[in-house]
Amino acid sequence: IGQRMRWARGMAQIFRIDNPLLGKGLNWAQRLCYSNAMLYFLNGAPRLIFLLAPLAFLLLDSYIVFAPAVMIAAYALPHIIHANLTNSRKQGQFRHRFWAEMYETVLAWYIFKPTTVALFNPGKGKFNVTAKGQKVGKQFFDWNISTPYLLLIAVSLLGLVFGVYRLITEPAEDRMTVILNLAWLCYNLVIIGGAVAVAEEAKQQRNAHRITVNHSVTVYSADERAHTARMIDFS
Repeated sequence: IGQRMRWARGMAQIFRIDNPLLGKGLNWAQRLCYSNAMLYFLNGAPRLIFLLAPLAFLLLDSYIVFAPAVMIAAYALPHIIHANLTNSRKQGQFRHRFWAEMYETVLAWYIFKPTTVALFNPGKGKFNVTAKGQKVGKQFFDWNISTPYLLLIAVSLLGLVFGVYRLITEPAEDRMTVILNLAWLCYNLVIIGGAVAVAEEAKQQRNAHRITVNHSVTVYSADERAHTARMIDFS
């Protein structure tokens, strides 16, 4: 999170100070490519709005989109489904939509402030190198990192209770709107739950992370003899 906060602040600073849309020597494809890379890190605010939007209706009876639920389902859901299928088709094995959403949710709260500040005051903030090779002596839950998301879960569960109550008491013509927001809220709870789960730090006693592999290798000893073997653990 600390590393991504620095990346996000740096991208927002560059966008303000050396905006690729206005700079010289770039074609339009390059301008769009660089702008996309920089604007990506501004997703903190939209992501938080996405997580809070159904609660506005369920708890405060405030309409984010003032339209019948049937119309929203008819126009918005096909677009959402089509966009997700298109992204999955284009990105293939390189980016999984669900895990990407969970990853961005974990970062949303923490990149929101530095990117917003950098847009208005690009000179503010300093760069620190991320610590490498740190060990974790025991498994533990990082309450500090997860606090914003634990609060979101608490408020979302409250919204769920209110939603179920409204589903029972609302007139029949309004129930579709309640159902739509409840479905949205349940999806958000899955995402926020994942954001909380990653705060569980695993025990890490090695200086370098290792991965499981299965490759044929040849090891040459000091007397130049060759030994065939299989590599199953790789740093």
